[in-house]
Amino acid sequence: MKTTFETIAQKRNGELEITKQKFRKHGYVSIQNKYELKIIYNNHEILIENEFGFHNLGLVKCIFPIRQNFEFESVERGYFSKIFNSKSDFISIKSDSSRIKNYIENQPSFKKLNELAKADRFEPLIIGKNTEHGFEVTTKYWLMFDTREEVIEPLIDFYEMLIEYLK
Repeated sequence: MKTTFETIAQKRNGELEITKQKFRKHGYVSIQNKYELKIIYNNHEILIENEFGFHNLGLVKCIFPIRQNFEFESVERGYFSKIFNSKSDFISIKSDSSRIKNYIENQPSFKKLNELAKADRFEPLIIGKNTEHGFEVTTKYWLMFDTREEVIEPLIDFYEMLIEYLK
């Protein structure tokens, strides 16, 4: 994972911080490794965090200063649907705005995320919502799947696509 993050940071001119902490609790020692990568794209910061240890979670986040007139979230078809219906997309977008739903679902970066979700246990929860800081897009995903290193760049590409659309 370290090499993957270092390569992406160099390729995309990002700032990488790696932290390693040991925690002792009830005679048990747990190690937490956290990879935090910040990338600036068109004056927007994309934050990617992968934490191994306690939670084994990934997070990608970008905040747009201007609120939007729509919100959206990803919807998973479910594991059994994935097994028995391999032709349908595993991830779709739910939104009151058919325009943003159709736009996202037809983008190559979103289709790549769908391919990765079909191939392994990558199950991203993507939420775009208005907050007090503007419009925030956050993706959370569990890191306990084999191809976890392969999802980082497609997630960055997805956020760059959103930045282009929302600028």
